[in-house]
Amino acid sequence: MQLTLYKSNSKCLQRLYMAHTMPISISYHETKLVVPTIITPREIKYLSEIDDQGSTRFHSHILIFYKYNSSMKGKDPAKIIKNGLSKTLVFYYPLAGRLI
Repeated sequence: MQLTLYKSNSKCLQRLYMAHTMPISISYHETKLVVPTIITPREIKYLSEIDDQGSTRFHSHILIFYKYNSSMKGKDPAKIIKNGLSKTLVFYYPLAGRLI
């Protein structure tokens, strides 16, 4: 089983690995920037009073496992996710280019 870790969440996932009974191979990769598929407006958007509260910003680490799907054979899941995120960022462009 291959588990890819990124530097930002490696401690959380290492604890999960240690609690796991199956052997897992861990490899580290550099963080990658995903940009929108088309050029987006360059404008400043200010947060509302509600959105600007510190208590509304938090991080959570989630690791999701899916069953094997034979229709995905030969396809790279990371590329599929990156492509989907790139298309989504067109509509949510104020979030593009930020580490959240």
